[in-house]
Amino acid sequence: MSFSTFSGPVRAGTVRYTTGTTVGNIDNTGVVVLSQSAALGLTTSAPFVVPAGSQILNIFVDVTTTFTTGATLAVGNSTTAAAYVTAITTPAVGRQALTLTAAQITALSNVGTTDMQVLVTMAGTTATAGAGFITIVYAQKTSSGAEAPASA
Repeated sequence: MSFSTFSGPVRAGTVRYTTGTTVGNIDNTGVVVLSQSAALGLTTSAPFVVPAGSQILNIFVDVTTTFTTGATLAVGNSTTAAAYVTAITTPAVGRQALTLTAAQITALSNVGTTDMQVLVTMAGTTATAGAGFITIVYAQKTSSGAEAPASA
């Protein structure tokens, strides 16, 4: 099997431009949802780069081996370690439940006008055990965060 790479953003739908006011004549396109996954390590890592303007829709932190007691795991960027996910203490086996703050929801809505490197920060007690993977789900938009071209 091979992969295809598109420069995006990719929009899909059957009506590209609105030409009236009834369903079937109204633009019904939307941006494609994408994902990236990487293994969780015992130290800080930079597993993803998300395209400029993207909206992060969800982050899944799946732990397959409980991390060392007192270790914390946060997800953010080079400016704020917990920009997207507040530090989870001693992540246990399973999908981690995330509680987002208003600031995190704002940060997730648009990563900014340049590509954003997403960082997983391990802190607290140095982890000597623990494993899993992280998946980030996002909608690639224009660098301004728009879902549609500026003009038809």
